[in-house]
Amino acid sequence: MIVSSIVGIMSGIPGTALYAATKSFGLHLAQGLAIEMEPMGISVTALCPGATRTKFAAQSNMEDAVIWKLPFLVSNADDVAQQGVQAMFLGVRVYIPGFMNRLLAEVVVPIFPARITMKLCRFFWQPWPLSNTKSRTQDQTEL
Repeated sequence: MIVSSIVGIMSGIPGTALYAATKSFGLHLAQGLAIEMEPMGISVTALCPGATRTKFAAQSNMEDAVIWKLPFLVSNADDVAQQGVQAMFLGVRVYIPGFMNRLLAEVVVPIFPARITMKLCRFFWQPWPLSNTKSRTQDQTEL
């Protein structure tokens, strides 16, 4: 199993372009390896979770992002791991846990122009407008 991300499916997200590119690499690597390894009876799964409750937000200085304020968009890490392992044992090549994540990846991204989906994703990763804490931009200017 290669852990990618929902952002690996998109054209890139302003502010996280490098992260999105590395996750896209993992996704495409898994898809290619899945075909290469299939004759040997080995399956390869790309796990593409969306926002998941881990230390990621704190370590990436993104705790104030809109996405974390919308609990129906954030997954539980144990659930994501369990579903990913089940998908791997079933031989699923790309697994996207969570209804909203699948909706984004399988409906929104294919239908809307990349520019619109990138702006939508940028909104979700921006600091919450009503937050009392400093934004990432303010933190960076203080350095």
